[in-house]
Amino acid sequence: MSVLDEYIANEYVKDKLEKAGDEHFSCRSAEESIIRRMLKDQGTAVDVSGLLTGKDFSSMDYGRIFNAMQNVVDNNGGVDIITVEEAL
Repeated sequence: MSVLDEYIANEYVKDKLEKAGDEHFSCRSAEESIIRRMLKDQGTAVDVSGLLTGKDFSSMDYGRIFNAMQNVVDNNGGVDIITVEEAL
């Protein structure tokens, strides 16, 4: 069981993450799932922002969005579509 299991409900995405292990991998649906979950739940945004960085995303766009979310969390803001857009 990985740390991100509780944040990712999609079994396909979980399977991809587990199979990837520590190797470099690219799973756009996993990256999208993380971003969506962070937008839906502030607690998840706080938890995940301490586990990942924008460089962990193979998609530069998702990496930028994640960094913006991390910036909002670091400044004690609430992560939502408006605050993230402003941080971008």
